Amino acid sequence: MHIKAKTWIIAAILIGIGSLGSVTPASASDFFNDFETDTEGWDIFAGFEASRVADGTNGVPSASGDWHAEQDPQGSTSFGNWGGYNDMDGCASTACAAGATFPENGYVTSVDVYLDVGADEANDTRFDFSSAVSMPDGNFRRDFVFNCGFYNDATGPGAETDRFICSASNNATRGNAFPKNPGRDPVVVTDTTGWFTFQHFFYDDGTGVLAVDLSIMDSAGNVVKSWTLSDPTDTIDGTVGGNRYAWFVINEFDVLAYDDTSRVSVPPPAPVLACEGFEFPMDRAVTVNRVRQNPPFFDSPNPLPFKMRLFDEAGVAVTGQDIFSPPVVDVMFDGYEEDVVPEELPFVGLGDDGNRFIFAHNKWQFWLSTREFGATGTYYVTVSTGDEAEYVVDPTCTGTFTITNPFSWFSWW
Repeated sequence: MHIKAKTWIIAAILIGIGSLGSVTPASASDFFNDFETDTEGWDIFAGFEASRVADGTNGVPSASGDWHAEQDPQGSTSFGNWGGYNDMDGCASTACAAGATFPENGYVTSVDVYLDVGADEANDTRFDFSSAVSMPDGNFRRDFVFNCGFYNDATGPGAETDRFICSASNNATRGNAFPKNPGRDPVVVTDTTGWFTFQHFFYDDGTGVLAVDLSIMDSAGNVVKSWTLSDPTDTIDGTVGGNRYAWFVINEFDVLAYDDTSRVSVPPPAPVLACEGFEFPMDRAVTVNRVRQNPPFFDSPNPLPFKMRLFDEAGVAVTGQDIFSPPVVDVMFDGYEEDVVPEELPFVGLGDDGNRFIFAHNKWQFWLSTREFGATGTYYVTVSTGDEAEYVVDPTCTGTFTITNPFSWFSWW
């Protein structure tokens, strides 16, 4: 099985469902195939295999690397198992998928598809792509389908332009679905040729019912459109198991290219660590007398000490042995309006790797040089995570220092 970490976009950040964001999983993908070496995961079902082709075949550049897959000739369809039904390695049947449970934090499937506006296809040429879910006993439960087509007509979204229109539903084929169905919130995906990511995010909606966000992103990762499908009978503890197949149910294009296929189990939310510090008795008010040299530079013989502790949700102190990525110090100027930390951070003393705290004497410590901060006014100092996939700092610690001309004084919030 191909294993590779992949950046993916999901309709939830790792610390809570509800907002679109781009995240990188903390662990490798459960399944990934970019067709650089073979068609594994897309060679399961006889007659429905992917065709692996080189970069530039039929005028299509690979989305990544030197190879991709395509469906050729017109009418062919590709069928895959995302590495295995219900996360069972190599499984492609009801029997081997039986007994699986829905992943605790959900999962994401993804495929990149090349939408060629200039391919000289007829109006209303279509493809449907499904990522399906199983039941706990391994049987099929439901399809979640992108219904897409090429149009150059005078009706619907983007009328009188050459464009691809997509919508989302639980059905496929011409007799059961229509990309321009006004009841399915159709959208113009593009009027320009290029690669687009078609992604399904399967998750518990918070009430024990399965919800699926079907999202389309452009090659820069911008979300073009996202739809959410959910049925109250799809219960996580009752009728829903894990992943099933990937299937281009219909393909009416002469050539339909795809690449970078993946399935990823969503990692658990990053733990939240509380910051306590930047105040007496851990720190004290510090006055820094600075002599003006050459504007806007000042001497700062005494770096400002910042000391704090981090605590987990059980109130246990977090030390340097507990996390891989030390917290970092952030300096903002004049009401958080502008980040004034230079590219080469002017930190001295106990700071490590530029702006990272170190753990010493049972506390996290950082000594901040204000030498490069020449603007007159108040600066705000806060603590943030060294790796948001590992932990989140909330609440943070906040301190201030003020630069006057020619002297500076330091105070705590």
